[in-house]
Amino acid sequence: MAETPPERPAPDTGATALRARLNRGPRQSTPKVTLPKSARSGACVAVRAALCHPMETGRRAGDDGQIVPRAIIHSFSCLFNGETVIDVRFEPGVSPDPELVFEAHIDGAAGSVGLFDFAWQDDEGHRFSARVPIDIL
Repeated sequence: MAETPPERPAPDTGATALRARLNRGPRQSTPKVTLPKSARSGACVAVRAALCHPMETGRRAGDDGQIVPRAIIHSFSCLFNGETVIDVRFEPGVSPDPELVFEAHIDGAAGSVGLFDFAWQDDEGHRFSARVPIDIL
């Protein structure tokens, strides 16, 4: 007589399982920042900042009918030489893998190096950051 296979537990359909299924969880996410290598003092530069994140709204039902817990990036900030360039608060309606494009004013002495500091934080307490230098001409 054939042996009955053991029962498998129901799959986890929460935010952690979703990230694992998408293979791009917050702990695996690396911020991607694009900006020029150099700029003149007084100029404005285009900055592009992105982070892979599923941005689960907390309003979707999983395969088992249970609501998938909310898991979003709730804040983003960019500083240039310690001064705030942009500070953003996200809401659940933001799509996965949010990308921000904005302009930053470069202020500093010619021949110096300016530092951009980027920070993202999600509902689960994970913090992601990047630091990118720019030569000031």
